[in-house]
Amino acid sequence: CSSDLALNRWMQEQVLHAALTLPKIDGEAESDYLARIWRDSREQANKATARGTAIHAAVQSHYEGQTPLDEHMAFVSAAKSALDAWAQTEWTVERSFACSAGYGGKVDISSNKFIADFKTKEFDKDKLPEPYDEHAMQLAAYRNGLGASGARCAIVFISVSVPGLAHLVEVPEEELQRGWDCFGGLLAYWQAKNDYRPSFDKKAE
Repeated sequence: CSSDLALNRWMQEQVLHAALTLPKIDGEAESDYLARIWRDSREQANKATARGTAIHAAVQSHYEGQTPLDEHMAFVSAAKSALDAWAQTEWTVERSFACSAGYGGKVDISSNKFIADFKTKEFDKDKLPEPYDEHAMQLAAYRNGLGASGARCAIVFISVSVPGLAHLVEVPEEELQRGWDCFGGLLAYWQAKNDYRPSFDKKAE
């Protein structure tokens, strides 16, 4: 799937960057050099994950009435501006749900008529990201789980490489319906495999 390919490419790029920035030490065995490159690439990947988690938490804390750290303020302001331009509503963050179909989740930010998910990613204004199929599936599953039929859904991409840049993309209704059909098929497989038998309508409620 497209998101798996993008993730694999990103991981490979981390290894390549590590190889470019870590010169081989005189007399170092090739196996040791490769191991050092691998460790460095994993360290960079872990740092990137931690940075994304911190930015996500900062945006959440803002909507919970807290003041983010100065180092996160540009990311928070960008996400808020993108959301404000899309919808004027009373937002709720980290809303959890569990439904009888056998799945649950926690929605980043939502209201009765709007649902959005934050994604941190490296990008600039010349190469703005677009949602993957899996994003439509995720949002459609959230919408159904919250019982928010007809809610508009979007992904808010927050750039970790350009502080102050965010890019909101609303997922069209037809893509949400297709995402729900795809998610319903996967869920039906999981239900059958685990002998889970709820009443489940594959069309969004």
